[in-house]
Amino acid sequence: MVGVIVADEDSPLKTFIRINTADLKPDPSSEVSVSATNEKHDNLERGNTDKNNEVIYSREEKKERNIELSSSLTEGKEEKKEDNMEMSRSPTEGTEEENTVETMASVLSSEAQAMVKDEIFQKILSEKEKLPTVSMLDFAGQLAYYAFHQIYVTPKAFFILVLDMTKRFEDVVSKEKDNQEGSIFSVWTYKDYLKFWITSIKTFGGKKAPLFLVVTHTERKSTAAIKKYFEEFWEAVPDEDRDWLRDSLNDREYAVGLDELNDNSKKMLKSMKMSIVELFKDEINTKIEMPSSWALMEQLLYEGAWKVLSLSEIWKLNLSLPHEYQIKSDEEMSMFLKCFHDNGLLLYFEEEKLRENAVLDIQWFAKAFSKIIADENHINKDCKTNLIKEWKSFNKTGELKDKVIDALWKDEPSYLKHKSEIMSYMEKLQMLVPLESFGAVSEGGMSWYVPCMNKKQFKADFCEDKWEGSSILCFRFTSFAMFVFYRLVAYCMSFLRWSVSIDEDNEGSPCLYQTAAVFDHNEHTVVVGICNDDIQLQVLRITPLTVDKDASNEIGDSIEKAIEKLTETFIDTKIFHRGYKCQNVICNEKDLSFTLASELSNIKTDKDIQCKCRLQEKHVINTQRTLSFWEKRKVCDSSTPEASGQDLGGRSRFAKLGMAMNDVLNQAYRDILESELPPSDIENKVNLLSNKKRMNLKLNSDQEDLLKRAKNSGYKEFDISLTYKMIRNICSKIPKPTKGKWGEEPAAGEVTVGDDIERIRLIRNSLTAHVSSASTPQTEFDDTWSTMSDICQRLETFTRKKYLDTLKDIKTLTLRKEDEDAIIKNLKMQEILETIKSNVQELETLIKPNEGATN
Repeated sequence: MVGVIVADEDSPLKTFIRINTADLKPDPSSEVSVSATNEKHDNLERGNTDKNNEVIYSREEKKERNIELSSSLTEGKEEKKEDNMEMSRSPTEGTEEENTVETMASVLSSEAQAMVKDEIFQKILSEKEKLPTVSMLDFAGQLAYYAFHQIYVTPKAFFILVLDMTKRFEDVVSKEKDNQEGSIFSVWTYKDYLKFWITSIKTFGGKKAPLFLVVTHTERKSTAAIKKYFEEFWEAVPDEDRDWLRDSLNDREYAVGLDELNDNSKKMLKSMKMSIVELFKDEINTKIEMPSSWALMEQLLYEGAWKVLSLSEIWKLNLSLPHEYQIKSDEEMSMFLKCFHDNGLLLYFEEEKLRENAVLDIQWFAKAFSKIIADENHINKDCKTNLIKEWKSFNKTGELKDKVIDALWKDEPSYLKHKSEIMSYMEKLQMLVPLESFGAVSEGGMSWYVPCMNKKQFKADFCEDKWEGSSILCFRFTSFAMFVFYRLVAYCMSFLRWSVSIDEDNEGSPCLYQTAAVFDHNEHTVVVGICNDDIQLQVLRITPLTVDKDASNEIGDSIEKAIEKLTETFIDTKIFHRGYKCQNVICNEKDLSFTLASELSNIKTDKDIQCKCRLQEKHVINTQRTLSFWEKRKVCDSSTPEASGQDLGGRSRFAKLGMAMNDVLNQAYRDILESELPPSDIENKVNLLSNKKRMNLKLNSDQEDLLKRAKNSGYKEFDISLTYKMIRNICSKIPKPTKGKWGEEPAAGEVTVGDDIERIRLIRNSLTAHVSSASTPQTEFDDTWSTMSDICQRLETFTRKKYLDTLKDIKTLTLRKEDEDAIIKNLKMQEILETIKSNVQELETLIKPNEGATN
């Protein structure tokens, strides 16, 4: 489980959160403990055991404990070291990389192969089952950390929101804080920051994310003053979030004075610690199901305190385990690393440039970026003296030279050692992008563009005279527009490979600005901009040339797909809406207009309409011109389905759900069945059942034939109905639903394999029930697809097969009408066949007892 600390400024809070995991064990006499500490407060790390059995180790002592663990694997029962084994792990700190993979692998694979190694590994697995691990991550409230939310802020995390009582919510945060001077965030108040963090937790952590509220700097504050501050806090919370926040906090509110840790503050912190323990006991958002061999690999990876490991080095560790505990294939290794990546415990991508390395210490990785985006008060001497010109240029334009990176990381040798891997991962996460490869010019060696550091102002009037422009396509966000914009610019440069335009009037600098980026693509000039909560897009051409509408259509589709990809990890799928601006000047702060695309698209004539601008600014919108750059449409009469407002996309959405059910979830069902019962054994397994159990299966003759053929053809002919019967009635090792009973709808937080088996059955039943209408509304489609994705992610871990890639491919398919018809026809046939089989089954049930009586 990951604990994420977010604060309005750097806070020593996490120093004082020490979790005595003895409270988590069934055996209350255990002394094993885990601590989360801050390296800034080394005075607390003294390796002593206090009266609550809370043990805190210094760095050297932690190193010794890691060596002790390795030694215990080779010494077996001789000194019974396994009885005292400490399972401490702290990704946020630890030794540097003194321990090499070769040393660890050598120790683990020595004489222990001939001793009681299996017993020791069983001990480790038993201890890990009883001792959950907490990884504490500190965001310090900085906006620039938003780039990491897609990694760390997950439904498997809990969150500690830290507020400074000495700051008023209506006050503007210091412009120097977080290096925001000159940026759009320079006018943000503490209330704005509070809303930002609440929205982020909801968006990435989910509406059921456990939350703790800690108010600090309560020294010399009266009880009445503290009570008033909490009242002000609730008043500052947005109205739409208040109910959710109250449920997420569940009375976990604390007031502490960290400068003077008095008895009341100690009591508050102890209460907070016990609340975290209770989260583990209740398994709220915490449980990750995985094979036992993966748990052992996790132990080896994190006991070594490595920052980055190559895939070959990870394989060496894996091969040091006994054969029965090893990961057996490249596919399983990929699944293992992806599982831990998805749960915010490491960084790993399967892409060609990245799949050869995994980042194990994610707080270390985050700190590398924080050093890049540091303000003038937090950079080192080199950047303040001989590289001051280059650093100031970076601080204004976002152009980061290679030698500046080296200077910023000079005091951290591990960053320079792994520079290539760090930069590759930051590029993948759209935190930065190389300049030279994408049309931008930079002198003096390799340079990168860091969008969140750019403070250059964009002047939209450059396109008013000699340019012919399209209408303005707009994506209005409910939140995070600026941060999606940062990543979108990097995405256009690195993935779409659009060339950045060059400003010849400004020393040939790239046309990259704080609120806009200008590209050259397909003989057009493309402006991607941000204004308030709108990401805007306009395509331009020098007169007398005109904008090619096929080109603008392609550009608009590319941007919309990019935004969908960049927001696919958002739990709230409705974070933006597509629409149009009334006026033709991009990034115009005075233009507050926005017309939903669906409202204009439903107008199937060429008539002009009145806009929705303010009374004094109302004007006429030419519907045909506005849409023609972005939508291929026909003008049709009112008798057509398009003009009548019929949801033509509903049929395609329904077909995609059916395709996902048949091609992905049905296969997942078969894989689950095969994980316990090979196809060659299933007929005998059924034949060995008692007569009563066999009768309960209610198999029809077609299903009996499929069981016989499975020996040669496998389960590929098994449909969902038959596979579900086998899993439910024949299999004993597959985890059952949380409620312990099959056939019931699981609750939202119930996520065993059995629960997901039931979810698939219910989705399939819902599809067949609606096959007559063969249409799915957008909201229902989004909810169902999100559920399917969650199911596939969990089942990938259980079956060690891949489903998510195929699911994503289906979602992005453009289905032809004949494809939709074929899929829907297949679903209808399944419904008819199910009805026939059910009727035949009832007849056979009635006939068989009579046959027995006759004989």
